[in-house]
Amino acid sequence: MDGWQDGLPDLLVVQTDLDAANGQDKKLGIKFNNVSLTVKKTFGGTKEILSNLTGHFASGQLTAIIGPSGAGKSSLLNVLAGLCTPSRGHILPRGQKRRLIAQECVFQEVLTAHEVLTMAASLKLNLPAAERRAAVRRVLRSLNLTQCASTQCSSLSGGQRKRLSIALELIDEPPVLILDEPTTGLDSVSGLRCVHTLQRLSRCDARTIVCTIHQPSARFLQLMDSVYLLAAGRCLYSGPVDGLLSQLAAKNLICPTYHNPADFALDVASGEYGTEVVEMLAADEAAKKSPTSAHFLKVTEGSSGPATPFFRQFFTLTWRYLYIMVKQRSVTLTKVIVHLAIALVLGILYFDLGDDASRALNNACLHVSVQIFLVFTGLMPTVLTFPAEKAIFKREYSNCWYTLESYFIASFISSLPLAVFNSVLFTSIVYWMSSQPADLYVYLVNVIAATLTCLNAQSAGWLVGTVAGLSNGMFLAPLTGVPQFLFCGYFVALSTSPLLVNMIAYTTSYTMYSFHACISTIYGPERPNLRCDELFCYFRSPSKLRAFLDTADRNVFVDFAALLTFLAVINLLTFLVMKIKYTRLQKESRLRLCL
Repeated sequence: MDGWQDGLPDLLVVQTDLDAANGQDKKLGIKFNNVSLTVKKTFGGTKEILSNLTGHFASGQLTAIIGPSGAGKSSLLNVLAGLCTPSRGHILPRGQKRRLIAQECVFQEVLTAHEVLTMAASLKLNLPAAERRAAVRRVLRSLNLTQCASTQCSSLSGGQRKRLSIALELIDEPPVLILDEPTTGLDSVSGLRCVHTLQRLSRCDARTIVCTIHQPSARFLQLMDSVYLLAAGRCLYSGPVDGLLSQLAAKNLICPTYHNPADFALDVASGEYGTEVVEMLAADEAAKKSPTSAHFLKVTEGSSGPATPFFRQFFTLTWRYLYIMVKQRSVTLTKVIVHLAIALVLGILYFDLGDDASRALNNACLHVSVQIFLVFTGLMPTVLTFPAEKAIFKREYSNCWYTLESYFIASFISSLPLAVFNSVLFTSIVYWMSSQPADLYVYLVNVIAATLTCLNAQSAGWLVGTVAGLSNGMFLAPLTGVPQFLFCGYFVALSTSPLLVNMIAYTTSYTMYSFHACISTIYGPERPNLRCDELFCYFRSPSKLRAFLDTADRNVFVDFAALLTFLAVINLLTFLVMKIKYTRLQKESRLRLCL
């Protein structure tokens, strides 16, 4: 317990050693002035989602943004968090760390709560390991997660998952927390505990906490310090909770006795008492607002982007993916068993035919089967990889945990061990059971070609999953495997095919290069005539089979260079797609510096 007092200050104790900039940051809370948001409609035209909103969410307070569906609550949260650029207006202060906690609680389900927080601390705190561990313990204690620290995320209750989501963003002590529907999916008791926790965090640490609540109960509303009532993108009330009913009563809108004040306010905002009442309240609220001085709200600008260096991000993410692979024993073991089982099946079917001239074409077919199997076992599972963790990636990336480069490289590197092991295991069993040449060089060429085929297929699956998503990706992924099957070099004679077919084959089929590398080495110029147990074997001479399959003049190093080029291009395309689709998520820091 004594060790907990070292390092960062406790979350529930007012900090006294913050620097001046951060202290000023916390005192200011969030101030926004004349914020409007206009979006384009699908079939042309524009629609105003937010209209000239002005407000101040003070530090040390818990603020609820309420309103009927379509009022603009989530849009306002995105603007305040810096994930959406307003059409007009300012969000101040500049350089302020704000963390958005999404409605959905997503984690790596096989990890425990302590492991999730430990990895978050490693990514978000540029501090020594001892201080990071102390910060994790404090967050667990502050959010009452100590008892479930060793519980896997898949076994956490709804309330525990909500608190863990909050804990992940509290690790680096942001002055502002923005939560989207924190009580959604919780029962009344768990929801009340969650709101109590938020209230405690805001008051004990002078932190600004803003959340949307779709339909708050009277007890939830009592725990709030202030409320911001929205209707059709306009503010109808902004101020203390106690003043909400009195302001409505001043407009002859009397809340019935024993009626939930929040429900009454939502009825008013949804137009149950007339649209003219909504217009009147919006006009009165707008008349109260006075422009806020942007100069007064400037603070020292913080650095944009992740807090930790690239190599810390890379090693942490790589370790996380490898650790998850180890913990997912059933999935990892299933992949190994499938490769082992199919290798044994092919080994039995094509047993001892590698030196048989009468079955030379069958041997070539075996190598095609090896390539196609590796394509689809590498392609299909990885189509699901990114869509399955996209929600986790978006949460972490949008909150500046790491750069896209570190995430992408770590994902690729961490996928190598299992892919290489399965490829080597599968190819080795098939190779030796089918009596291929007992030559180390030939064996290594076959193993390397198979491994590069598998890595190319995995990269293609990652690209399809990134571009098309889960449902479309499952349909498009097999289509990307069709060129690998048609143009592998066994079914279509490319030397006699039209130029267009050759261009398509050489630019889309990486299995063609793998197949050619294997055949050109297995039936290389140094190999003696094959065994022939029949009267006549046309392919008794290995050179005839090489000529028949159009591999006579192939250079294995050129084939490997082509395979590596395919691997580099596919991964580069995947990275560029992710850059285009998700760079906007990490504009938070830069946006706050220029608003």
